[in-house]
Amino acid sequence: MCLKKDRHPQGCKWLDADPSKWSKATLLSAIPAVDAGFEHFRQAVEFAATGCLAAAQRELDSIEESELRDWYVEHAQVAGIRRFEIRAKNGTQREGVVGQPRAKLKYPSRATEQRIFERDAYTCVYCGIGVVSRRLLHAFSKVVGTAFPMETTNATTHGAALVYRAVADHVEP
Repeated sequence: MCLKKDRHPQGCKWLDADPSKWSKATLLSAIPAVDAGFEHFRQAVEFAATGCLAAAQRELDSIEESELRDWYVEHAQVAGIRRFEIRAKNGTQREGVVGQPRAKLKYPSRATEQRIFERDAYTCVYCGIGVVSRRLLHAFSKVVGTAFPMETTNATTHGAALVYRAVADHVEP
């Protein structure tokens, strides 16, 4: 999953080159900072909703934001395609598995996306973490401003927004 130029010959530290060693519960295990950060993010949203912006800022500051961004960029966003590459390389690819790069996949309609999130209880099927709708993330960003940037690139978007954003482009309803 690591970028190819950074990847160890035996595989990524989060996704072994041997599929038999992969988690049976999730496609990618979340790092500890992801779970800890979600609670801080939840608290920040609650504080912001009640107008306590200073407390929301303190909770956001408690999130290991750069560690979340690094994990998302180097591992989470490429987990599916990396698993596909490993299976294709060692001949264990399963029939009917999507193996296209994300850019070639069609996003589901908003209604289908909403049904997927509700069905999965706003839990990522890749790593098992809680996720938040884009609508809520953008509303939160507007309330707290520059403390929680939602930009057009991974480098300029808050790590929590990258990790906790609900995405249904890799899930079949």
